[in-house]
Amino acid sequence: MKKAAYLLLIPIAMLIFFFYFQEAVPGGYAYEESNETLTVYSSYQTEIRSYPLDADSAVALAAATLRNIIDRQQTILFQIPSIVLLIIVFFLYRTKIQSRDYMEMSGRIIYWIVLGFFVVTLAYLIYVFFGMTADIETWIERTDSYLEESQ
Repeated sequence: MKKAAYLLLIPIAMLIFFFYFQEAVPGGYAYEESNETLTVYSSYQTEIRSYPLDADSAVALAAATLRNIIDRQQTILFQIPSIVLLIIVFFLYRTKIQSRDYMEMSGRIIYWIVLGFFVVTLAYLIYVFFGMTADIETWIERTDSYLEESQ
């Protein structure tokens, strides 16, 4: 049972790592916002760009959109450990979930269908996470062009 407890620590460690180092994840972005600027990071604390947050500029609107897209990407990143936790729990308790009677296969079929659903959900979340990386890069380019036009 101790091995099972160690396996359950994996999603918790993933969640803590993703919370503090989301920009260290490949394709991950983070930002810092102050009263005057929005600073976007990629990789580990590598500054990409700082954008002024003037109240009436197109740059501020694009920076706000960029911030919202990064927030959505981080939300998806935080959902990945919960799906990993469900997969681990299903794998650990497979003998209790599945029927021991080999003549009745319905328990096994339902188990594998649900486990397959969790794996497909995990793959989809990873796909969407990396797809949002392209959206963030597009908005960075767009915000850079707005910044050049305003200067």
